[in-house]
Amino acid sequence: MKDEDKTKDQLISELVELRQRFADLEAKNARVVGSWRDLWASHEAIVEAFDGLIYICSKNFEVEFMNKRLIRQTGHYPLGQKCYKALYNLDGICSWCVNERVFRGETIRWEWLSSKDNCWYKVVNTPVQHPDGSLSCMVMMQDITERKQTEEGLRRATRALKALNESNRALARANEESQLIHEICRIVVEIGGYRLAWVGLAEQDEEKSVRPVGCSGFEEGYLDSVKISWADTEKGQGPTGVAIRTGKPAICKNMLLDPNYVVWRDEATRRGYASSIALPLICENKVFGALNVYAPEPDAFDAEEVSLLVPLANDLAYGILALRARKKAVEK
Repeated sequence: MKDEDKTKDQLISELVELRQRFADLEAKNARVVGSWRDLWASHEAIVEAFDGLIYICSKNFEVEFMNKRLIRQTGHYPLGQKCYKALYNLDGICSWCVNERVFRGETIRWEWLSSKDNCWYKVVNTPVQHPDGSLSCMVMMQDITERKQTEEGLRRATRALKALNESNRALARANEESQLIHEICRIVVEIGGYRLAWVGLAEQDEEKSVRPVGCSGFEEGYLDSVKISWADTEKGQGPTGVAIRTGKPAICKNMLLDPNYVVWRDEATRRGYASSIALPLICENKVFGALNVYAPEPDAFDAEEVSLLVPLANDLAYGILALRARKKAVEK
């Protein structure tokens, strides 16, 4: 029936029906929009409650989303920029990038040490599917540096304890001073897991020099290339000189940053040393030398580790003096 053939009542009835359908559609649309708003609010709340960093990027490596924590850390919201440029200031794809695997459908969980801030992160890379079927890569990163440091500290303390126990056995076997010194240094490196260990004796010459008498580990001419003193001079401000002068353990936490280590920094870092500790060798309240231990990472010597290395140095001092006394007795 054509509209012109319809009665006025029929047209009004159809109009009312159309309005009702429109109202029903509006109500349905409002419910859908409301549901999406509720869903997004829940999603946003979950994202912001996560105590880590989140970003989403496209197959073309363009940033599509960042959570507020990451925006605060980067200082901007680089929407549409390449993720490798926005986050790491690189001109090309990151060497550690796993996006290719993610876009094949894999979810990847791994731990990563960032060269940018020197922090450890637990990372999850996972694909995200959009309503149109396209994929993006979501990256979630959580700082686990403190946990890693605790684990590493525990490993070092365990190695130091094993070295202490083995050094006690070495003391019982030793018949000659140089043999004992070399054996203790070997134990510190091989069992303790350090990069270098050496023993220096405090000379009573004009320069108050420190004379190396034994070492083990990656030394590669280091002790011949450096001059160390226990005098209160520039060459006596390192851990060895301080330990001999004060009679207390002295630590260089970071050779790259410690101003007192400038004299030896180039030679030390060239050989992969990053931190060190000097432990005084003491006899009747008089310091006669030091046991020096080097690690390949900064901040290697925490309180627990030091508490295990100090008795090791004390045992070495006791062993050296006992062997000297035995030698004198034999000579007489």
